[in-house]
Amino acid sequence: MRKNPSRDGSHPCDQCEKSFVTQKLLEKHQMSHSNSHVCSDCGKRFRRADHLKRHQRGHTENKLYICPHCGKSFGYSGKLTQHVRLHTGEKPYQCSDCGKMFAAIKTMKRHQEVHSTHRVKPHVCTTCGKGFARHEYLKKHCTIHTGVKPHQCSDCGKSFRLLDHLTRHQKKAHGERLFPCFVCKQCFVSEHTLKVHQKKHTRPYHCSLCDKRYADKGNLAVHLRVHTGEKPHLCSQCGKCFSGKQQLQLHLLVHSGEKSYKCSHCERSFANTPILKRHIRTHTGEKPYRCSECGRSFADGDTLTKHLRTHTGAKPYLCSLCGKRFSVKQRLKEHLMVHSGEKPHPCSHCARSFTSTSNLIRHLRTHTGEKPFKCLDCGKGFARSATLKNHQRIHGRVTKDQAPKDQ
Repeated sequence: MRKNPSRDGSHPCDQCEKSFVTQKLLEKHQMSHSNSHVCSDCGKRFRRADHLKRHQRGHTENKLYICPHCGKSFGYSGKLTQHVRLHTGEKPYQCSDCGKMFAAIKTMKRHQEVHSTHRVKPHVCTTCGKGFARHEYLKKHCTIHTGVKPHQCSDCGKSFRLLDHLTRHQKKAHGERLFPCFVCKQCFVSEHTLKVHQKKHTRPYHCSLCDKRYADKGNLAVHLRVHTGEKPHLCSQCGKCFSGKQQLQLHLLVHSGEKSYKCSHCERSFANTPILKRHIRTHTGEKPYRCSECGRSFADGDTLTKHLRTHTGAKPYLCSLCGKRFSVKQRLKEHLMVHSGEKPHPCSHCARSFTSTSNLIRHLRTHTGEKPFKCLDCGKGFARSATLKNHQRIHGRVTKDQAPKDQ
C-alpha cells in the first residue's frame, strides 16, 4: 500500500507542516512555496516549468477554439469546454456526500473538504486566531484585516480584495452580456444565471403556512423552520441553536470579537455587512422597504414583513399547547410563559412580576404616575393608549396618529 507522503514522511518542509518520504518529493513540493517560474509576457508566476510552458502557449499560439455563444477564443479545447458551461449552466461533477453539482472538478474537490470530519486547519490568522485548511484561504482572509485590495480592474481602475470579486465585476460591468431580463432589463453572461435571476421576480416557492414567497427552494426550507421551531445548527461555543447555517456563521463572529465593517458616519464597527447596512440607515434616514398596501416605508425588510401582516391578518406563529396564533414571534414567546408560569420581569417597586417588558412598563406607571398619552384636543394625559382612545370619542374623532401604540 502506497504511503501518504504528508503523514508518514521523514523529510519535513520548513515552510509548512507537511513531510515527505523522499527528498525528491520534498523538493518538488517546495516549489509550491517559491512560484519561481515567471512568464516573461505577463509576469504571472508558476510553481512548475510545465505549467509555465502550457500558459505561454496562450501568448504565442493561435486560439483556434471559439465559443459559439459569445465568440471568445481559447488555445485549448478543455478551456473552451469549461467556459461554455458559463453559458449552458452545465454542472457535470457531483459531490458524493451532499449531491451538490459543480462545473469544474477542481471546485468540487475543494468543496468536499467541507465534509471531512477530521479537517486539520494548520494555517492560523495571527490577528483573530481563525484557522484555515489551506494557506491560500488564510491569505484571502488576512486581507479583511489589512484592507489591501491587490486586484485592480484594467477597465475602470476599481480595486478588489479577492480575484473572484474582480472577475465578477469585469463580467458585470465591462463584459459582453447577451441574456437580458425582460422585467428589469439587467443583462447576464449566461442563460443559466438569467434563469436564476428571474426567480427573484417570480418567487415561485410559496410558504403554505404564511404569505411569504422565495426565489430559492433552500431559502423556503430555512423559512419553514420558523413555523416548525426546528433549529439544527448548533453553536459549539455557547450552545445557541439557529434555523439557518448563515445565521450561525454570523453569530460565530460574536465569539471571535471580529468587527471588520466600519461605519463611515461614526466610530462604530460591526461583525457583518447586513448589520452595518441597517445601522447606516439610522444616519441617512433611508427607508427602502415600502408597503404596497398603504405606502408606509421601513428601514429593514423584517419590519416591513411584520407590518404587512396588519393588512393580510396572517398569524404564522402557532402555540403548540393551545392552538392560539400570533403575527409576531415575540408575542408567541410571551404567550408561552402563560403556560409555563414564568414571569422574568419583576417590578422594582413591589413584589409583582410580568411575562413581558411592555406589561412591566404599563404597570410601573401605577407607581410613577406617568401619563405619556396626551389628548391633542384638551391636553388630558393617560397612562394607556386604549384609555386615550376611549376618551377621544368625547371629541368625536379617533385616529391612529392621535393614539400612539401602547407600551
